[in-house]
Order: sequence, then structure tokens, then C-alpha cells
Amino acid sequence: MRLFKIDAVDWLATLPSGSVDLVITDPPYESLEKHRGIGTTTRLKVSKSSSNQWFNIFPNERFESLFKEVYRVLSKNAHFYLFCDQETMFFVKPIAEKMGFKFWKAIVWDKVSIGMGYHYRSRHEFILFLKRKKKA
Repeated sequence: MRLFKIDAVDWLATLPSGSVDLVITDPPYESLEKHRGIGTTTRLKVSKSSSNQWFNIFPNERFESLFKEVYRVLSKNAHFYLFCDQETMFFVKPIAEKMGFKFWKAIVWDKVSIGMGYHYRSRHEFILFLKRKKKA
């Protein structure tokens, strides 16, 4: 196995078209930034107490380029699973469909324990189940 520390969109661009049978991704979505100023996501901020300097937040405006590359590298009728919160789900679903994906359903991942956040913290995350289809 090889591990790459590289921007996902840049890495996907190096792969041949139709060469991937499945993509599963959990990008560090932009909505994580919403409450950072009040300290509810401090484990992700850059500070002495930060536990994670592995990645940067994936901005919403980059989803179209991500979906374009994922669509290109997926084989015909392949599946694509995108982990996200509800805010990101509402934002990305129409973009994914515009890029040629068929949206099948949102799968709910019950994390059992309550997560980080502010009002009414979630203990779940959504996984968008998308399928590559022929563009019209």
C-alpha cells in the first residue's frame, strides 16, 4: 500500500480515465469552520493544542473540480460515497448531479457518541451514495 499526502483533486488528475471502481471520501468540509471561533472545533485549528495539522479545510467552491475528476476516473456505473454533514449535503448534491452523478440516497452513519459542535450536536453524519452515469 502507498500513502500520498497530496491534494486529492491534483492526485485524481494523475489517474487514467475509467480506472477506478469505487471512491470513498470524507473531506474536511468547510462547515467545520462555522463555530471554530467559539472553540467547538479547536482540535482542528492551528495552535499549540492542535492535534491535527494533517489537512486543510476543503472549501465548498472546490467540490465541482473534485466531482469532475472523480467522475472522470470512475469506471462506468461505479459508486462514489461522500461523507458530509447536513449543510454540506444540501450544497453538494446539486453539484454532483450537474456533473453527471445519479444521487441514490443519503445514508445515515450513527456514530453512537455525540460529536463536536454547538447547538444540538450531532451524533451522526451523512454519506451521499452517488453513482456514475452516462452524461446526457
